[in-house]
Amino acid sequence: MLRDCLYLTTRIVALINCVAVLVAIGLSIAALSKTNWRTIDGLHNEQVAPNVFFEHLRIGESKTCVTLRLYANETRKWKTRETCYNTFLGEDQHPTTTRDLETGQQLILSPVCSAERDWVALKLGIPERVNVIAIWDKQCAGFQWANVLTQVFAWFGAFWLAYEMLLLVGDDPDEPACGIFLSSLLSAIPVLLHMFPTLVWLYAMDVADFEIGSSLKLAIAATVILAWSWIFKVTLLLCAWCKGRCAQRGWEFALTPKERGVNGTFCEV
Repeated sequence: MLRDCLYLTTRIVALINCVAVLVAIGLSIAALSKTNWRTIDGLHNEQVAPNVFFEHLRIGESKTCVTLRLYANETRKWKTRETCYNTFLGEDQHPTTTRDLETGQQLILSPVCSAERDWVALKLGIPERVNVIAIWDKQCAGFQWANVLTQVFAWFGAFWLAYEMLLLVGDDPDEPACGIFLSSLLSAIPVLLHMFPTLVWLYAMDVADFEIGSSLKLAIAATVILAWSWIFKVTLLLCAWCKGRCAQRGWEFALTPKERGVNGTFCEV
């Protein structure tokens, strides 16, 4: 009875872990879709142009959004405006257009890697103390495409990790054909892939005064869930390995009710 409860509990925990992996994928997708990996707030009445004050900046993988507080002459009221600059253009995307903060002239901003970044930051209303150019430089150095690719491949690897866990708690779990060590290494790939962009934004993009945004928090949570699921799968692999070693010695520990029958504990080989 106790062994049946243990087996049932293991299967339930495995199913919970599979659901957790799917949740991690959802968190990761949300993190990538949001423009909020790093953020910074403006100082009190931080003026960047006549009647224009810097309020907030948030930066993502392909966009940088700047919030300004400015005085509207036509209504004689203060208003808040957010401009999202497409730092990297996807298919069917057009360069960002904005108005010069002083002259009102319409400006077309090229993608960040082909633009004069100091000039772009100035026209967006980003004060000099906010070193967003350091983050742009690192993104143009290859971190942007590497982050996106590793995160997307991690999603597919996470689906495979969930599928493998389901197989290991089936009615007749066996040691993987490729061996427990190689299977453990392969299972760690989605965790390592997802860890890459998380660590990049946590450490490589750690520029002075910038804070952790909601996207990075979601990515950290997803990485922790994937790491825990990997540890659980390795535990299941060890159980399958122990079962295989016992079988080689002429007896096998019955892991499932089907193997034990009604009252048995060990199955003869």
